[in-house]
Amino acid sequence: MTTSLLFLPGTLCDCRAWRPVADALRIDCKNTTPHYFVEYATISSIGEMAERALTYASGTVIPIGLSMGGAVALEMWRQAPHRIAGMVLCGTDASADTPARYAMRAEQFSIAMHEGLAAMLATVMDKYFVADSEDKLSALQRCAYGMAQQQGLPALIAQHRALTHRRDNWPWLSAMTAPTLILCGEVDTICPPEIHARMALCLPNSRYEIISKAAHLAPLQQPAQVAAY
Repeated sequence: MTTSLLFLPGTLCDCRAWRPVADALRIDCKNTTPHYFVEYATISSIGEMAERALTYASGTVIPIGLSMGGAVALEMWRQAPHRIAGMVLCGTDASADTPARYAMRAEQFSIAMHEGLAAMLATVMDKYFVADSEDKLSALQRCAYGMAQQQGLPALIAQHRALTHRRDNWPWLSAMTAPTLILCGEVDTICPPEIHARMALCLPNSRYEIISKAAHLAPLQQPAQVAAY
């Protein structure tokens, strides 16, 4: 039976977060592999997101998760380890929510509620997501704004709740034997390289790669580099 790729987006993201990587993979003649862009905009639980993702394809799957999507990928393994042929975790933290991370999201949530999603993104783009030139910044901004506006405030509320109540996966990593590719933007300040290096040490069958000149949105910033791994 064919193994399917499941591209899992991050917070306020949709298929556009992973499409450049999927396009690069097709260029590499891997178009015979079924792939799906998973959507779970207003689901407010990581567990329910994982359940939804597992319905996209029958048989074995390889979850390819960005940020929150990485948390979903880990939960998919917990729910159905027999179906996980491998995983890709990009910009991912295996931890439960922390007070600092909650405070950061709460501040962003307040800005979005009072000033709009575009204003919220403007406050975080330079600090957390930008690693390269002004041209790439403007293209990245347009894509991030477009995805966020399409998702809307209901998605932000639901995803904030899901991230707040996500489980701590560190105790389980040593049992996750599926081959796992761990990717991190070299200047990712949301889920920094040291977290990814620690996950690589805990996961028994993992490979860890740094994506150069990339921050938290590495699949958008450096899709060819991500696809090459």
